[in-house]
Amino acid sequence: MGRRCPRFSGQLANIYIQAHWGDCHLEREVLVAKGPNSGIYLMGEYEIQVLDSYGKKKIGAGDMGGIYGASSARVNASEKPGTWQKYVIDFVAPRFDNAGRKINSDKIALKFELNKAKVCGSKFLNVIE
Repeated sequence: MGRRCPRFSGQLANIYIQAHWGDCHLEREVLVAKGPNSGIYLMGEYEIQVLDSYGKKKIGAGDMGGIYGASSARVNASEKPGTWQKYVIDFVAPRFDNAGRKINSDKIALKFELNKAKVCGSKFLNVIE
């Protein structure tokens, strides 16, 4: 399902793309080890959590599939550590006019699937000021 990556020792830096694109469809596979904490960032602002949450009964916004600081996933779709897991994310960005003022209703529509389970559906977040 995925490709083996070379092993590294020590702490790794985050990988970012400097451009801030708007709407996107993103499919990403991750190999989650036991106990890591990472994320998939959208527009440099919104983090979809990548965390070993396998077996947890109660999950929060900081667990696998959560939108960090905003919303937890509806279900815990995490697989066992060491298993490739796939995110399918559809992101609709806020809209701004030429003067930089928001012209939408101050909401971001975000839906994603993790391991074929819809963990968020259509979610509207008031996270942009």
